[in-house]
Amino acid sequence: MSICALSALVSCINSFIRSFCNIGFKPNWTVAVESNGIKLIDITTPSLSLTNPENKTYSTDTGLPLNFNVFDVNLQSCWYNLDGGANTTISNCANTTFDAADGSHTLYLFANDSLGFLSGTNISFSVNVIYRTGLLAYGEGTSG
Repeated sequence: MSICALSALVSCINSFIRSFCNIGFKPNWTVAVESNGIKLIDITTPSLSLTNPENKTYSTDTGLPLNFNVFDVNLQSCWYNLDGGANTTISNCANTTFDAADGSHTLYLFANDSLGFLSGTNISFSVNVIYRTGLLAYGEGTSG
């Protein structure tokens, strides 16, 4: 098949893709012509959504959940940082846990693919262990 014929076919396929986009279908690829045929090319950032932690106050500072959903055909890596500090790589882009000191925090979560597309999201939350400890200590040593 000649390059001209491939270009016409690619134009037709991309038009078909745009038609799906008009009805809500969002492909994460496009079509390109190469000398040896047609190639699908990833054109989007990884899909990334954060489910935990939530925007609330936690009464523990250890084992806080970091749960998220991520998808990309060429997913390469995921990482997070707390309050803009050092990045922590997430093994296999799997849910994990983390620790945070008392106070207000922002967790930043990132994912990238092997083509260099980057996604990021963040959530703010608080940790108040002092309040919990104070409540436990208040009842100690009292008699009824």
